[in-house]
Amino acid sequence: MAYDYSQREGYLLQPEKSVILPIKTNSKVTFTEDTWLMNNNPMPIVTKTHIFGIQRDATDSAGSTIEANLKKARRSLYSLMHTGLHGENGLDPISAISMLQTFIFPIMFYGLEILLPTGKNIDLISKQYKRIIKQIFSLPVIVADPAIYVISGLLPAEAVIHKKALILFGSICRAGCTSTEWKIAERQLGIKCIKSNKRLGEIFTIGKCHQIAKTISVNIRDISRIPVRLKILTGTYILQTKRAVFNKATPDGTCMMCKKNEETMNHFLLICEELECIRKPLMLEIINISSMIFAKHKVDAAIHITTVIVNPYFYCTQLNSQALISDIATQLEPLCRSLC
Repeated sequence: MAYDYSQREGYLLQPEKSVILPIKTNSKVTFTEDTWLMNNNPMPIVTKTHIFGIQRDATDSAGSTIEANLKKARRSLYSLMHTGLHGENGLDPISAISMLQTFIFPIMFYGLEILLPTGKNIDLISKQYKRIIKQIFSLPVIVADPAIYVISGLLPAEAVIHKKALILFGSICRAGCTSTEWKIAERQLGIKCIKSNKRLGEIFTIGKCHQIAKTISVNIRDISRIPVRLKILTGTYILQTKRAVFNKATPDGTCMMCKKNEETMNHFLLICEELECIRKPLMLEIINISSMIFAKHKVDAAIHITTVIVNPYFYCTQLNSQALISDIATQLEPLCRSLC
């Protein structure tokens, strides 16, 4: 039928895609290897094929598609490394996330709104997705997953797939029963069994980076300070006390600079005498400007200097004021970033 239609319409069928892919809907069903002919030529029987970039597999189409998508996404990521898309000493986080959303993630999630992966397949793509985001922000793999989603403003991988599925489902529903998409969906529903978990019935403005990861100007020094600041914010910056816990060769958690107290976060930011000459002028400015900003916007909360240094936007959660966020971004955040 397909060959006769192609001859009537005047186009050639691609031999590589003209194959037989047996699909078993039940483990008890057996497939007899009959000979299928097209133009008197036998058609090959295969276990895996692809069409429009989506892998069709006799056992696991979603897994095969994810593996192929990840290979292509990695190649695209490597090809963009020379532009600065490599994390530390590269592009600023907002530009890097924008490039990921434009060039990498569409390849990674291509076709998955149709296949709707679950189980180990969703774990596989989620792992690579989180790894790329952490690399772009120069964060270690031990950083908690919610932290990278809050900082980057991105959705988890499973939520991205569900969002794409909802968009596809909505597009089909709004297209009308005369559209090609509607007819394809109607055909798919007709050939699926009742117990199938891939029926259409299963298908069910986030996207801004956290202020900590943003830059006021395209300044290389400012951009290079962001990874250190994010490590301090997420608690993954390696201090001497943490090194002493995990390294048997360094059992002492004493600060290597002043050699007086344990090198905790408070000691590193506020107490160490060896850093006093750098810290003192910045601390005076931070205290003065933060007091002025919080008084101006009537922030009714206990102010802790460590919190102000590590994450001054913490005090924006109660007011949710764009004016307060703007004042912190332009006046306070640059000083805190210089200190960290």
